[in-house]
Amino acid sequence: MSRAIVPLHSGAGWRSTLFGMCPTPASRALALVLLTMGVVAWLGAALAWFEARDAAVEIVRSEDRANHVDATVARARTAAPPVNERLASEMATTVRRLNFPWPTVLDDLERLTPERVAILELSPDAGREQVQLLVQAPTAADGFEMVERLKAAHALSATRVLRYESRAQANTRAVQFLLQADLRLPTGPVPGQGGSQ
Repeated sequence: MSRAIVPLHSGAGWRSTLFGMCPTPASRALALVLLTMGVVAWLGAALAWFEARDAAVEIVRSEDRANHVDATVARARTAAPPVNERLASEMATTVRRLNFPWPTVLDDLERLTPERVAILELSPDAGREQVQLLVQAPTAADGFEMVERLKAAHALSATRVLRYESRAQANTRAVQFLLQADLRLPTGPVPGQGGSQ
């Protein structure tokens, strides 16, 4: 008995090619079982590959989340150092001193200085929050009048006489006073730290 072999490229189709080689129904059933097992094995391998890929992607994502959390914690630790209260207080005082309204001091001195008194020197001491004034008056009474007038100053307080002495100049006599007054620092919020001035 001679068998005819059907070439694959002929128009016979895949069923006749695959099952045409199996002359008996048992061999055809066996071929069908083997084909089904091959397809199931291929699907199982493909499914296992997709599951392994999904597991690897999930591992990478969880590592990325862990790295993100670690980076966030590290930024939080470095971004907010503990506040040194003493240093913060000193900084606030320094900023207030730098922002002190010197025009107010000068306006007070101009407004409250008697006509016959001359201010020779103004020496601010921001560290001790004081101002020293060297003034010259024709009489001691004029110098003491200035001390009394400075009690009404907006930017100065506790004006006191450190020393005074009489000096002869040409044909006239003058009295020089060394005065000291405390600065009234602004008590509002520091500019740039919430609040307005």
